[in-house]
Amino acid sequence: MVVLTGIFWYASAMAGNFYIGKISRSNNSEVLFSQSIDVDNVRIGKVNSKSKDSKEVVNERSGDPCGLLAKWGLVLDEWKNDNAKHEMSPAEILVLATEENDGNVVTMLAKMQIAQRLITDGQKWNGDFEYRLLESMSYGGNQADRYRWYGYAPNMVGESYQNALEESRGLTFKQTFLKSTDNQGDWHAFKQVYAICAWFINQHLGLQTTYRTIPSSSGFYHDFSVTSENRDKYVQAVQLFFEAVGSPLADKELFKKSGTSSIINYDASEKFCQCQ
Repeated sequence: MVVLTGIFWYASAMAGNFYIGKISRSNNSEVLFSQSIDVDNVRIGKVNSKSKDSKEVVNERSGDPCGLLAKWGLVLDEWKNDNAKHEMSPAEILVLATEENDGNVVTMLAKMQIAQRLITDGQKWNGDFEYRLLESMSYGGNQADRYRWYGYAPNMVGESYQNALEESRGLTFKQTFLKSTDNQGDWHAFKQVYAICAWFINQHLGLQTTYRTIPSSSGFYHDFSVTSENRDKYVQAVQLFFEAVGSPLADKELFKKSGTSSIINYDASEKFCQCQ
């Protein structure tokens, strides 16, 4: 039996300049999973989601609300025909974004938790879920033209691209993390979250491979690497992980539903991404 005890979440997560001040948390959100977790017996709960009749859907949420992916000339055919907008689940998008730039699925999961707490807190926030979803990795958050990366899928593709770019420049993964993460978390917290995610994905991947929960610099870049042959296994493992921790990203229909109009009005005539 493997028990992970006292893995506390203490990094501050701010959605760039969208939210000024302390993010309010639910009573149990200080802990990543729980204070003591028997990870051999993680219970997989049913995700409750309220589907809406298509006639009622307004303020249409999208995985790529600004239509950025079509402009980037991405390698994988799966991005074509605007599939990322409404046809892919959050788990599928994360895995494909990792594959696009030969990255590490677990690194992406851990960075998403560090940056926006999209795994543990989700829709329990007081009204800024749409902003966090829009900048899932906080990628480009310090740039004046941050809208270039808006959207769950573009932000993930941008993050995987930046990791690959910094590796090509000779940076260690820790250097890359500290350069791109800024005040969205710290290295120690990232490694803790990574270890939990790595253990779970190792156990549920269904492949004859096992990766270290605290890898080398190259391992942070390339362990849990996605190929066309193992892609489906990764999607299943990430989906199971989202369900196990009760993340709103477990909802496979997330991008087929309406957004929260009081936070981001995707249907507004003056869109947040209109200035491209």
